[in-house]
Amino acid sequence: MLDARDTETEAHSRRVVQISLTLGMALGLAPAELRAIEVGAMLHDVGKIGVPDSILRKPAPLSTDEWHVMRQHPELGHDILSELGFLKSALPLVLHHHERWAGDGYPHRLRGNDIPLGARIFAVADAYDVIRSRRPYKPPYSHPVAVDIIRRDTGTHFDPRVSQAFFDLYAQRPPRLH
Repeated sequence: MLDARDTETEAHSRRVVQISLTLGMALGLAPAELRAIEVGAMLHDVGKIGVPDSILRKPAPLSTDEWHVMRQHPELGHDILSELGFLKSALPLVLHHHERWAGDGYPHRLRGNDIPLGARIFAVADAYDVIRSRRPYKPPYSHPVAVDIIRRDTGTHFDPRVSQAFFDLYAQRPPRLH
């Protein structure tokens, strides 16, 4: 549904699913945990259905008021998906995918290990894909730049253990996405 409004969303979701699953496997997660990450990563931005196109597609930086609206999408997505009981295991990733390791994320300002592991894994995969992708407000950046940004933000934005798994897998070469 969201892809009908924002055609990049599905491709972005598929890429972050693949990277997230690879990171989850490297971290030794069980099959049920990987399945929750797969579903949560695919549906992470479903709450953007409730964000007006004027904000969602804005080709310039968002105002403070627009950011307030945009930052509601994790809770909107959680509310939408919570009606579907079979998606219960994916809800923590949808709700907490914008939390930050140091506690300055949203919507609940969780920090460190209080952030569900699936959301911490997803955060690295999502950031990598966003950095590497063209967006209305920025050009795509190279793989080395993306790795440097993740390295710089490890310990503040990203879980150091998840970042290390990312570096072990991808520091020398970008993910092979299909």
